[in-house]
Amino acid sequence: MYALCFLGVIPTLFLVKQVLCVVQLSYTFWRFCVRLFWWVVILYSMIVLTWIYVFQFEDILAKWQNFTGMTDSQYVTNTFVYVVV
Repeated sequence: MYALCFLGVIPTLFLVKQVLCVVQLSYTFWRFCVRLFWWVVILYSMIVLTWIYVFQFEDILAKWQNFTGMTDSQYVTNTFVYVVV
């Protein structure tokens, strides 16, 4: 039990040390990284929420397949590839 807690502490302390070093070396670079991180988080959240909202409707899959011209197997394969990549 204690070994598992200890294994989580070491990477956390390493990340904290790295963050502090970056902040001390270049505060401007740190601000850029933080701003970029939050833009990515916000953009990803907006895309996921929109996707969840759109797929609540029953016939959206048929409309999407009609719009793109893909068959069921192409749609599932391409969606899986995009999600994995």
